[in-house]
Amino acid sequence: MSDLVKRIDESELREPISRWTGNDASNRHHTGLLNPSESRDFVLHWKQSASDTHPELIGFFRLRLEQLVTAGWCKREGDKIRVTFYHDEKGVIRLRIPKADGGGIAIPRICDPSV
Repeated sequence: MSDLVKRIDESELREPISRWTGNDASNRHHTGLLNPSESRDFVLHWKQSASDTHPELIGFFRLRLEQLVTAGWCKREGDKIRVTFYHDEKGVIRLRIPKADGGGIAIPRICDPSV
């Protein structure tokens, strides 16, 4: 995983924290606008459908928002920063700008022992 996105333990979460749940029914992505900051902690879940009552916990992450904008993985929209997670056809969740080349930064699931 990139220095721009760091997987952290739940005990390391600090404010501000974004708690997002994406689902495959929403065009396989979850996106939102955030106030600019050096970093933002995330709790990310994912569901197969919008009505699924048991989302999978993907993990806890610290995103370097300003650096992600500079690197081209997030984008500035007015006075906000757009963050988008995408669930690709291979089951990988990626942080990326929609339709960006290169596929984005892969976000490992909490159960992924390789990270």
